[in-house]
Amino acid sequence: MIKFTAPQAVTLTRHAAFWDGTGTIAAQLQKSLDLLNHWHALRRAGADKEQPPSFAAFLPAEIPKILPHIFLLERLACGGDWRVRLAGTYITTILDKDITALRLQEIDILGGYHASYRQFCEQVAAGRSAVIASGCKAGWSQSFQHFEIVHAPVLSRDESDVWILGGVFPISRS
Repeated sequence: MIKFTAPQAVTLTRHAAFWDGTGTIAAQLQKSLDLLNHWHALRRAGADKEQPPSFAAFLPAEIPKILPHIFLLERLACGGDWRVRLAGTYITTILDKDITALRLQEIDILGGYHASYRQFCEQVAAGRSAVIASGCKAGWSQSFQHFEIVHAPVLSRDESDVWILGGVFPISRS
């Protein structure tokens, strides 16, 4: 089961300053910063600086090292749920299953957290700012793992709704 904790809205400077206290963690979170930097660059390039960038503007070729860590959530029109449109290979590996095309309520690894995670996704979409949460996973087949989970709102391809572009990045706590 995955447990999500301590979501917080962050700016790039605050995030970098918060984690730069230790070189090990700062180096581990470079991939998180790469995703946030890309998201902020796309946001600044848009006409309305307050709007999230469009997913259509997302440029995978500019961030190839983090693509296995990326996920994309689409808000469903009915039922208040979200569907995983894309889950990178790293995510599939740590979950021991491909969750692409599943709704959040269908992802058993979330356990009792799927309802609160849906609410969290709604808050990210409404807030229009990137939010970072931490998470951890413990299971029979893998050792205890900590993650930083980036959630960044993006406009859907037709720009009629807000989706969430995210990334799951491991943190070693040794």
